[in-house]
Order: sequence, then C-alpha cells, then structure tokens
Amino acid sequence: MISERDNYDNSACVRLFEQFFTDADSLLDTLAPEGWESSPLFLAFHPTPQQRYEEEVEAAKDRPLPATALVYLNVYGKLPKGWPHR
Repeated sequence: MISERDNYDNSACVRLFEQFFTDADSLLDTLAPEGWESSPLFLAFHPTPQQRYEEEVEAAKDRPLPATALVYLNVYGKLPKGWPHR
C-alpha cells in the first residue's frame, strides 16, 4: 500500500529521473540510433491499431467466452464470425 509519505511532488520525480538518465541524448542514441519513430521500441509504447487488434485477439483466446458468444454458439452451433477459434 502506498502512503502519503511515498508520494513525491513533481520536482522530486524530475530529480530522480535525472539521476537515472543523466545523459538522455546518449541513452536515446543507444536505444534508437535511427530516431525514436524508427525504433522497434516505438511500437511497444505506441502500437498500431492492427497490432492492438492482433494482441487482443490472442488475449481473447485465453479468456472464457462471454455470455453473448456462448448464447450464439448454443443457438447457431458455431462462434460468431471473426471470433477467435478455440
């Protein structure tokens, strides 16, 4: 649990960040030598709509079917079109 004494103001957070990243330009050059937008890390923090869709489809395969999909399956004997196959 986080107590009030664990909360820091913005300036304290900035000082801590600066301690970790004393040379931010060098870090960025190391992580993304061809620029941030060209870095594979960019998609980890800014996924495309297609990437988000594919990740959600994969995650849905591990979740139980929602009630509406179960009803559809019981009525029509198949899952709704586009539903991840099991």
